[in-house]
Amino acid sequence: MKQKSDSASLTTNSPRSGCHGRKLATLAGIRNAVSLAHSLNSHQIEVTMYYTIYSSPLGPLAMAASGKGITMADFQNGARPLIIGKDWIRQTEPFIKATRLLDTYFAGQPVQFDLQYDLQGTPFQQQVWKQLLGISPGETMSYGEFAASLGRPSAARAVGTAIGRNPVSLMIPCHRVIGTNGSLTGYAGGLLLKQQLLDIEKGL
Repeated sequence: MKQKSDSASLTTNSPRSGCHGRKLATLAGIRNAVSLAHSLNSHQIEVTMYYTIYSSPLGPLAMAASGKGITMADFQNGARPLIIGKDWIRQTEPFIKATRLLDTYFAGQPVQFDLQYDLQGTPFQQQVWKQLLGISPGETMSYGEFAASLGRPSAARAVGTAIGRNPVSLMIPCHRVIGTNGSLTGYAGGLLLKQQLLDIEKGL
């Protein structure tokens, strides 16, 4: 409110000065926007990414992480292999807990992948991915049931789209969401892989 009052005062007392003030304000806004963009770009460039390859019974599982947590994971022999950046650092340390939990999972024991994640997505996608973590091993839900669990029973299609963009296969268990009639329907890693994961979990 104060800025509007000052601007009005300048315009009343000196129209030319007010115009000049608006130009300066516009230039200042442009400079701030450019500065912010530069800051964001610099931040993106400075992010160090790590990766590792876990040898699973279903093939190599590539995992990526930032300093904040796991960002991506995909089976390399699936339909959506992880593309490893040329400047990523191969290191096992950021994935010690994930590796231990994967060992437990493939040994046939129930496990919750309570890991640190650093996921990039819209607020709605983040909500969907977080909700997926609540589906226990050995359980499945239809897309309609899952949408209802989010309090959005009429948004099954939007929910399905968000599930399909889940960046962390297996650990964020989007494979546990199936069609209403029990069919597997889509899975970014491929339907064969989805069936294999569900078969592993049948006895859990």
